[in-house]
Amino acid sequence: MNLTKQSLGQSYVVAAGVVLSLALLGHAVVASEHGWLTAVLIVGGLVPALTLACAQYWLPASGIEGEQVWRVAEWSSLGIGILTLVNVSVLAFGRPLSDLGPVVLATSVAIGGIAGVLVGTMLELRNTNARLQRSNDVLNRVLRHNLRNDLTVVLGHLSELEANVSGQQADRVRRVERKVDEIVATTEKAREIDVALTAEHRTQHPLDVVSHVRERAEAVETAYPDATVETDLPESAWVYGDWLVGTVLDNVVENVIVHAEGDPYLRIDCERDGSGVTVRIADDCPRIPDHERPMFDHGVETPLNHSTGVGLWLVQSVMESYGGDVTLAASEAGGNRVDLTFPAAPSGDEERLSDRLRRSEH
Repeated sequence: MNLTKQSLGQSYVVAAGVVLSLALLGHAVVASEHGWLTAVLIVGGLVPALTLACAQYWLPASGIEGEQVWRVAEWSSLGIGILTLVNVSVLAFGRPLSDLGPVVLATSVAIGGIAGVLVGTMLELRNTNARLQRSNDVLNRVLRHNLRNDLTVVLGHLSELEANVSGQQADRVRRVERKVDEIVATTEKAREIDVALTAEHRTQHPLDVVSHVRERAEAVETAYPDATVETDLPESAWVYGDWLVGTVLDNVVENVIVHAEGDPYLRIDCERDGSGVTVRIADDCPRIPDHERPMFDHGVETPLNHSTGVGLWLVQSVMESYGGDVTLAASEAGGNRVDLTFPAAPSGDEERLSDRLRRSEH
């Protein structure tokens, strides 16, 4: 068995828990009197002691590893040492607690050990999160600036190259351009995800989702004259959301446009059902691949190897932040139907009336 700081730290915590547990159990067996105070002290010490003894099971699942486990063990040792010194000082210079002295010592040491483990674990997890945040910041800067700028330069050179070649060579250049465009789109989705997940000023408020839907439908008809866009929308439908509602709709609609085998077909319905407002976006495109479906069915991550996958993950993340839901079903046209369910909000008039009532109460 290879000795590492992780294995040594874990072994130390387990050994401390085992020793303290045996000491408390031994005292419970041989003690001449078992009053309620003794029982409380023994139980109060056995809980943290047994928790330490089982560290080999729960410590790896806490999210720390390697030298982090060793540092947690050091914190546990510090907690044990401090409580031991306190108790020795009390027993040496204060009034002894007769035969309860060993029990008090073992119980307090066990509490000190588990407290040290908890403090160390929280500090290590906080440090890990800070490192991940710094890494994410660096990666986002690279995606936003370096990679995007370099790809823009590549696209410029490819355009010049395409103008000077013909036939199969021109086709190959165009294929490369499309792939570079996809990479650029993926970097843009990554930027949107960073904004969606880290923005500090995302205050949800009532908004009319129907107006956002109409804007997207009109934009598709303008950009793609051959597209068929059907809508069945109420005059208004108020939901709780923020400025990312438009991004959610854009990503779902974009998925339809990108995967349309012929002229794009899009149908958008909206209805209020109880406490939610559902926007249904249906198409006649090929069904979304199986490897991307778990995102909708179970809310788990899927391989994000292209801009579409990143966009769908962004939709799921934003809708979850609203307290809403995203589901995928088959459309009547044989394609996909994405249902976006938002928490319903009062209409604009109702919201203004509610604000006036709240102000009048004060």
